[in-house]
Amino acid sequence: MDELFARIRERIDATAERAMPYTILSYAQSLDGSIALHNSDERLILSSEASMRMTHMLRNSCDAIAIGIGTALKDDPRLTVRFGEVQHQPAAIVFDSSLRLPTKSKLAQTSDKRRVILVCKGNRTELLSGELFPKPELRSLVEILTVAQGDLRSALLALKKVAGFKSIMIEGGARMIQSAIKIADDTLLTIAPIFVPGGLRAVDSFSSASKDLVLRLTNQYSFTLNNDTIIYGHLPSLHHLEFDEEDE
Repeated sequence: MDELFARIRERIDATAERAMPYTILSYAQSLDGSIALHNSDERLILSSEASMRMTHMLRNSCDAIAIGIGTALKDDPRLTVRFGEVQHQPAAIVFDSSLRLPTKSKLAQTSDKRRVILVCKGNRTELLSGELFPKPELRSLVEILTVAQGDLRSALLALKKVAGFKSIMIEGGARMIQSAIKIADDTLLTIAPIFVPGGLRAVDSFSSASKDLVLRLTNQYSFTLNNDTIIYGHLPSLHHLEFDEEDE
């Protein structure tokens, strides 16, 4: 994996001076493209232990990890580095337009150990004043970053300009993947050797304008970890999608 992370570090360095942070989309899927069970609360484990360690190495290499509110509500993740030599704990970003992150969530309750930022649309002054703020107690636990426009590009620009993040790892869920795949610099995909008939597919529900879209990776690098196939490559940068709908 030395070559993989050498490539990623090179990409982070090469994009350090631009307005947009370096973004890498990283997730695991089955052979048929499923990332979760469709109508079940049971968590689908796709990555082997070796692949999971690789994912945590990537977390360790980035300034922040981003997910959608749907994933935060369903999985209640910590988004921390728990394997290998921990150099730092990256900030956690949740795209949460309605500020629904529970105050008792693991993210909110561990905000004293690293930054936790909720990204939402709207006017900050109006949002944080009076009854417009749905959970006033969240203000003491997390940072709130508001963006006037609800697209991922605007949010990423603000996360670099305001929060200072030069590298962001985007993990999911489905809607976040669909948005990020059109704007991220790179992807690091883990493919598990299983089929999940009827599973939730990450890139099945693009808008009708994107039905015939073909995204071809460049500078591809692939290898195996245990029984998993790992694919890394550069993504073409296309137009943005909004993040205001809950990710699945």
